[in-house]
Amino acid sequence: MTDRFWEAHPDARYATLLRIIETYCHAEVYNDMFDDLKEAVRLAGHEPVFDVFKAELRRAIERPGELPEGALDDSAQYPDPSDADFLVRLWRDLYPHEAVPALRPD
Repeated sequence: MTDRFWEAHPDARYATLLRIIETYCHAEVYNDMFDDLKEAVRLAGHEPVFDVFKAELRRAIERPGELPEGALDDSAQYPDPSDADFLVRLWRDLYPHEAVPALRPD
């Protein structure tokens, strides 16, 4: 992970999403950190960055073509077949009582 999109473009759309995914969901830290992410999103009002994360996650699910190519896989190194599959699984894991956002046509 040498070319982190979110480090090179900290103010770009999805920078917060990608940074948090790398911090909590990357294959190397997932078992140790994912429960911390679940707790952080549960307490999102105390940490506004997690409100930004949720908004960016919602938008990425709705418009997966907007994500920089390869950036999500670099941040998570997920086993899912696609970015969309990973994002939907992440939403379901973090927000189980909320409907998954629908894909929006461009």
